[in-house]
Amino acid sequence: MLKDRVIRAEKLPLSIQQLEKSYKEILTEKEVKKVVRTLNKNHAEAHYSILDRYGIQKEELIKGVLCIHCSKVMERYKGGWHCRGCNIKSRNAHTTALNDYLLLINSSITNQELRSFLKLESPASATKLLKSLNYPSSGQNKGRTYQLHLIEINV
Repeated sequence: MLKDRVIRAEKLPLSIQQLEKSYKEILTEKEVKKVVRTLNKNHAEAHYSILDRYGIQKEELIKGVLCIHCSKVMERYKGGWHCRGCNIKSRNAHTTALNDYLLLINSSITNQELRSFLKLESPASATKLLKSLNYPSSGQNKGRTYQLHLIEINV
């Protein structure tokens, strides 16, 4: 039966813990790679709004680029990001926020939406950020939208 073969995302950590307890043998690296390939091959995208599912309004989300070390909102500074909380600087801290936008809100974004979400003031700075990430775009001027895709983040 399908429900016995599908594990819902919210139950995955518990299911993994139960599996770990029931199996004493450790997988070889080759076996782990096979499992990863199988999971990636059989992965199915969720077709529902996460915000709707959990009753969260878009306005309730914390906007801005959050520091990965202390979770404070970072500021744009000299082409990068600076955290006043822990004094960390990053050139690509915005990538995490854009992945969050993609997963939580929409797969496309305008310059104005980007500025609002990342708490940027400069339209030119927002355009430069979007172009640097090589997002495909359509439309012109204020009507231009960028199609987001997940960005691999190296911590």
